[in-house]
Amino acid sequence: MTLVAYERYVTVLSPGLWDVYRRSIVATLQDVSPAAQIVADDGSRIVGTVLLFPAGAVMASPGPRR
Repeated sequence: MTLVAYERYVTVLSPGLWDVYRRSIVATLQDVSPAAQIVADDGSRIVGTVLLFPAGAVMASPGPRR
């Protein structure tokens, strides 16, 4: 669901930048720590998701790692 939500950027980002952004999204979802991943469903399908980061959490800057 998260990738579907961000696919709108495919048309506005360059292909190379979209690929980097997509990989960043996937990596974040593979290890959400220190956040909690909250998933909303209507009983039969997922209707939303969110990552909830605790107050004071330190996150790395987005972008490619060098």
